[in-house]
Amino acid sequence: MDAMRSKAVEAAVGECVLESLESTVNRHPLNREIMIKVLKYCFEERALHDVEEEIQTYPEFVQCTQNPYRLVRFLVETGGLDEVERAEDGSVVRPEDKEGLTEDEVDDLVCEVGYVTTEAGRVLVEANLPEARLHALLGLVPEREGTYREVLEFIAQAPRSYAEVKE
Repeated sequence: MDAMRSKAVEAAVGECVLESLESTVNRHPLNREIMIKVLKYCFEERALHDVEEEIQTYPEFVQCTQNPYRLVRFLVETGGLDEVERAEDGSVVRPEDKEGLTEDEVDDLVCEVGYVTTEAGRVLVEANLPEARLHALLGLVPEREGTYREVLEFIAQAPRSYAEVKE
């Protein structure tokens, strides 16, 4: 019974994290695509400086409303990214490793900070793949899906003017 209850609690917590993450990512349209790309980029653990440099290469960054570090922090705070602190030897620094240390000693212990996408972050990336978005849009009015597909196929054949599509 306790195992079932803990799975239910885990699922509820996961749902809350996903909702919070979705809200953060969708809050500002100018940052949305960048945040999704960062989540995808961090499927493998990445150092902070690498993530910041990657963000600055995105074409959307020109119109971004936040600096790269702030975007990363938003994703950490809402459960999309896990922050991983590493010691000089590459081992993970755990909270118990920092117990009893001064702030300066902790700074000396942590040599690099990395980020890796959480399960909630992966779910959000999957839900925002272009194919998934298109499928969701086509499903909004199911009786028009055939027409939408015909129009998409028509414009995929060759570049079309608005007048040609309107006909």
